[in-house]
Amino acid sequence: MTGWFVININNHYFEKKLEEDYYERVKNDFQKYNINLEKYNNVDAQFLLLNGKKPDFCYYMDKDVNVTKKMENLGVRCFCSAEVIEICDDKSKSFNFLEKCGIPQPKTVFSPLLYKNEMDLEKFVDETINYLGPNLVIKECIGTCGNEVYLAIGKDAAIKKISEIKKPYIIQEQIVNSFGKDIRAHMIGNKLYGAILRESHNGDFRSNIGRGGTATLIDLDKDTINMCAKICDELKSDFLGIDLLIDKDDYKVGEINSNSYYILENNPLAKTYAEEVVKYIMEHI
Repeated sequence: MTGWFVININNHYFEKKLEEDYYERVKNDFQKYNINLEKYNNVDAQFLLLNGKKPDFCYYMDKDVNVTKKMENLGVRCFCSAEVIEICDDKSKSFNFLEKCGIPQPKTVFSPLLYKNEMDLEKFVDETINYLGPNLVIKECIGTCGNEVYLAIGKDAAIKKISEIKKPYIIQEQIVNSFGKDIRAHMIGNKLYGAILRESHNGDFRSNIGRGGTATLIDLDKDTINMCAKICDELKSDFLGIDLLIDKDDYKVGEINSNSYYILENNPLAKTYAEEVVKYIMEHI
């Protein structure tokens, strides 16, 4: 049996050594089950498929939905599925999905669909601030590691940033208590593998480990664990990173991630994650 480990051809967010180390760990764990794991980028994977080759399963670390769908059309079991990737990788789709499931989130405004690049931006921002407050978290719908997430304080800053964005975006209220910190719940199937408190120490409102944030283990209460399990059940996800924003008395879900990049060596959960991933995949192929 052969599996594919698919990454993006332009994955520039992490050091290549970290990616290679994680692949080697997963590959070695699969070898214990006499399974060969081959690594390809999304471009090579597409042409292999077009030329009649396919794996028995795929551990999909990229977000190229079309390549994933192509594999699934050919009967390949992908971890995670194209549907999960599509919902997680578009923040507007994530919000609508979670809202339908009754999951608490920050108040949110969508960028309008425009057939021409014409809109009364000042009026739009005024109404957005009236609904969300003056501190706005602006997120491009497609982005990774916080690189396309911005904090705009006040009307002028919001107008400037929105006018610069050329892609769909959402605007959310700032959860002040979660400035520079959040909790990432790592899920395998619908079970909590572990949770970390991520904290920024350079004044950045974003807490991503890939941006220099630190991670410490944290316990979650039963209600929060059940909420995370509900998200996984509704989404039918295999692996999920759920970002919890720390509000006054509870948590709000900020984002859901189909590939949480456990390759980062300063994630205290990374040590045994690869082994657990392999066990899960073996149970579902």
